[in-house]
Amino acid sequence: MNKKHQLTILIIIISAIIILTFGYNIIGKAIAFPTNEELMGKVKVLIDSSPTRLIPDLDACIIIQIQDKKMPYDIKRQGGITTVTRSEYDCRGQANEDLIMKFLHYSSFLKFTRDPSNCNLWIKGGDGTDFYWLPSKAINPGFTANCDKKLCPAITQCIKDSENLTEMGLGCCV
Repeated sequence: MNKKHQLTILIIIISAIIILTFGYNIIGKAIAFPTNEELMGKVKVLIDSSPTRLIPDLDACIIIQIQDKKMPYDIKRQGGITTVTRSEYDCRGQANEDLIMKFLHYSSFLKFTRDPSNCNLWIKGGDGTDFYWLPSKAINPGFTANCDKKLCPAITQCIKDSENLTEMGLGCCV
């Protein structure tokens, strides 16, 4: 056998060892994208199970980033009945929605759907680790609060200390 053949066989053996050892990480995996109906159902469960369930009338938007695709959903609750629809645009904007959230990854969104009433997730997750609170009726640009009494039941579910509420610009909830 000449050196060229030996080198080719050696490369094939090393490649086979690498693929067998690490193949699950380097060979393309099929990525299952959730359907629009699945996402709408999960958004509804999230809204109806999280502290926002305490807000009888709500107009909100949730954007879920799934790889390079944005999946925006409009949420409306009137008289305690929640409807979720796929939004044509990212959201209708700061003047039109009480709350706007953008989940940075589908996995982050799923974490919240598994434990939607966990206040620590909502308080700490909004720092950009899992999601961002975007400007809305309740949140001004620069992440300052615009206190709206109708949101207070959800806010005080997670933040009980009146001093903290006042410091955060949520004095109307005290």
